[in-house]
Amino acid sequence: MYKNLKIFIILNDLPFFISHRLPLALEAKKRGLDVHVLAPYHKKSFDIINEYDLKFHHIPLKRSGRNPISELKLFIAMWKVISKNKPNLIHFVSMKPVLYGGIIARLLNIQGTVNAVTGLGFLFVTSNFFTRILRIFVFIIYRFSLNHKNSISIFQNNDDLRLFLDRNLVEKRKTIMIKGCGVDIEEFRPKSNLMDNTIVMFPARIIGDKGANEFFDAAIRLKEEGIAAKFVLVGKTDPDNPTNIDKKKIKKLVEKDIIEWWGFSENMNETLSKATIVCLPSYREGLPKVLIESAALEKPIVTTDVPGCREIVINEKNGLLVPVKDSINLSLALKKLIQNKDMQKNMGLNGRKLVVKNFTTQDFIFRSMNVYETILKKIY
Repeated sequence: MYKNLKIFIILNDLPFFISHRLPLALEAKKRGLDVHVLAPYHKKSFDIINEYDLKFHHIPLKRSGRNPISELKLFIAMWKVISKNKPNLIHFVSMKPVLYGGIIARLLNIQGTVNAVTGLGFLFVTSNFFTRILRIFVFIIYRFSLNHKNSISIFQNNDDLRLFLDRNLVEKRKTIMIKGCGVDIEEFRPKSNLMDNTIVMFPARIIGDKGANEFFDAAIRLKEEGIAAKFVLVGKTDPDNPTNIDKKKIKKLVEKDIIEWWGFSENMNETLSKATIVCLPSYREGLPKVLIESAALEKPIVTTDVPGCREIVINEKNGLLVPVKDSINLSLALKKLIQNKDMQKNMGLNGRKLVVKNFTTQDFIFRSMNVYETILKKIY
């Protein structure tokens, strides 16, 4: 259908592409698009891309890097690859690709762009003098980057969309809501949990903005109360993130038998299946796929009442919502679920139904391909 048309998908993390965007890329390739992926090199993910005969270009992109020289090198690297290959359509995913790529796309007269606003990061969670000043410049760049003549911006939650519209960063007619990238409901099917203990799982990068400190505090409080449960971290630290948690702190909690640290998982289906309750007390999200996966596996969820998290969790139906940065209410919610097996079961069943209805990979691919086609029809 789109033979000889070239699409770039630009992201800050190659494993993220495999877990969140690979099915979309394969559908685009199936329909005749020449698919190129731009991201930092990662061997295992690169091997998977090669298996599917997708083209790859390395770019030195760090999710949270703020070194001006490194950022300039990234901008130049992106410029070179884009100007050399001249894609017909570029799909930018996450903040830096959207900001930098949007500028490059307009300056090089790229015919069409798709901007995936997957969350607003520490700039919109942290409020100090530096972030307030930086936010002003980011808004200016967003306003330029998002208003390409043939552009559609994809938002994952209503709060982020409203913020962008209220600040006139993008025209409403150039936006669409697609809530997350969905999950394969055939792959993520509920399994019998053979674990003997109640496991409360925190499946995320171990940084402050994901609510790691509140998770630690809740675990300490519940352990002191004698609540019989294991509190497990599944993920790695992120030294480039301003709210990164020091490994020494984590190891001390492990030594005191407050938490277990299972490290990064390459098979979240298998890992999440071991959880009794999934806990993500994040400060703000786009729409975390791990919560969709958890719900698909019939896991009750405790998360915060913030943008992104409340898109997937309906309070008292498939999980519990607690105030952000509130470890006391977090511990109370976890205690309530830990001590009520019937509630766990019912919330798990409700979560699965919610995912099947609203959050499948098939629906995400269908709606995303419609976005591509809308832009390509304007161009050709």
